[in-house]
Amino acid sequence: MYFLFADTWITGIGWTLVHSLWLGLVLAVLGGVLMLVTRKATASVRYALLITLMVLFLVAVGVTFALMLSATGLTSYTVSGTVRANGWPGPSFMDTLTGFFNEHSGWIVKIWLLLVVLKLGKLIADWFYVSRLKQQQVYSPEPHWQEKLEQLSNHLGVGKMVRVLESALVKVPVVAGHLKPVILLPLGILANLPASEVEAVLLHELAHVRRNDYLVNLVQRVAELLFFFNPGLLWISSLVRNERENCCDDVAIAASENKVGYVQALVSFREHSLKTPVVVLGFYNKKNQLLDRLQRIVYNRNRTLTGREAGFVSVNVMLLVLLMVFTGETVVRREQGTAHQLTALTQPTNTLQHLPASNPQEGIPVVENIVPSLIGPTPVPSDDAAYKNVYKDYTSEYKDYAGNSDPSQESVNREKERKQSVDSDEGHNQIVNHPNQPEPDRGQTASDRLQAGIERRQAGIDRKAAEHDREVAMADRQRAELDRAQAMRDMEQAEKDRAQAEIDRMQAVKDRIQAERDRMQAIKDREQGERDRGQALKDREQAERDRQQAAKN
Repeated sequence: MYFLFADTWITGIGWTLVHSLWLGLVLAVLGGVLMLVTRKATASVRYALLITLMVLFLVAVGVTFALMLSATGLTSYTVSGTVRANGWPGPSFMDTLTGFFNEHSGWIVKIWLLLVVLKLGKLIADWFYVSRLKQQQVYSPEPHWQEKLEQLSNHLGVGKMVRVLESALVKVPVVAGHLKPVILLPLGILANLPASEVEAVLLHELAHVRRNDYLVNLVQRVAELLFFFNPGLLWISSLVRNERENCCDDVAIAASENKVGYVQALVSFREHSLKTPVVVLGFYNKKNQLLDRLQRIVYNRNRTLTGREAGFVSVNVMLLVLLMVFTGETVVRREQGTAHQLTALTQPTNTLQHLPASNPQEGIPVVENIVPSLIGPTPVPSDDAAYKNVYKDYTSEYKDYAGNSDPSQESVNREKERKQSVDSDEGHNQIVNHPNQPEPDRGQTASDRLQAGIERRQAGIDRKAAEHDREVAMADRQRAELDRAQAMRDMEQAEKDRAQAEIDRMQAVKDRIQAERDRMQAIKDREQGERDRGQALKDREQAERDRQQAAKN
């Protein structure tokens, strides 16, 4: 009973993992459509929709697992050779995969479980590391920063007590813990950055606490742990993280009412982290994530799909279509097989009825119609004398078997051939001198000699072909080495270009921020000029009145 129960669970888990793959394809396609449709929506709306997709995926996987456990058994579709010979097509691609998985499901589940345990160990180690960050190499800032944090918490409506500490182990701001959250800031940030920029970052981290993002992130980590092999789920989870940061950016900007100052704070923290680029958890931990956030804030434009993401979604669409095609083909084949089996059971056929009718008086000619098609003479190269002799002997033997219908005449001819062979062939003389040794089948011997000659020639041809293939393989290997070296050089150059492009993009963002500051300063200068001009008019009017008053006196 125990083994039956364990086998049921292994089978259920295995097939749930298989079904999660096509569910991941559907999830990725829906996620791509959502990113295109909601390009003008707010970050909170996109975040809620992506979370909904992820939850629906997990619910679908759970329902699938329940169905797999409640099923009495999983059918492995195989096709017997007898049925295929009778006209039913062989197993489809999906049948082959099903049979393979049914045969190896135990090993597949064991490998998956081993990898899950390893990743679970890493997750636990990360949790202990984050807990240790709250206790090791941390320093309390000046008291007014804790007071400022409490004011910002009350402003955002955060119901928990949040502390702020400086840490020598982090390079970007980090929120650690859920029940007793702590904001860890890189050591020296409070002294080197303006207070307004630090307040903007504190607002961002407090937004994470108010939204309970720590728990949502924990659920994501568990889902990624169980479905680490599912690219669709992993991609949607990364989109959820991006939109979560965008939501917190919106909260911080709305609370501070200073978009330019918040952007400058992001850039300042990025410059500080580049000096020591070891990142644990934090403000931005994905490549190009900061740039995407800056472009979204500055240009008020949501990101849709990058070229790589669009290609990924397209591949998922094609795989989903192929899966539907293969599934439809499997259904058709099974229906055809069922119909064929029913026909075979209701209308049995007599195989003997399909043999050609023969006249009982003809005897041997019936064999003549069959044997020539099976043992007919084989063409022999005309430029080989040895092959001609063998071929001649073989042809004469073939004529003896297939051309003589008189048994007595056949015996006479065979006796003459035997005597001629004794006079001309020393090997045959030895056989005749030993009456106890049976005479070999001359037709078979001739056929073997012919086949051996053909095989020797074919072996020579194959040897030359193998030598040529070896030379071609050597040339291809050398060409591949050259291509690999060139690819490495191209990769290094592309990495340099990418780094330069990153620097240029950051400079462009700085220039835009400076331009925005200059524009705001120009507006202030214009307003100040208007005030000065108004004051000048007042002064002139006052001077005119003073002059008139002096004239009267």
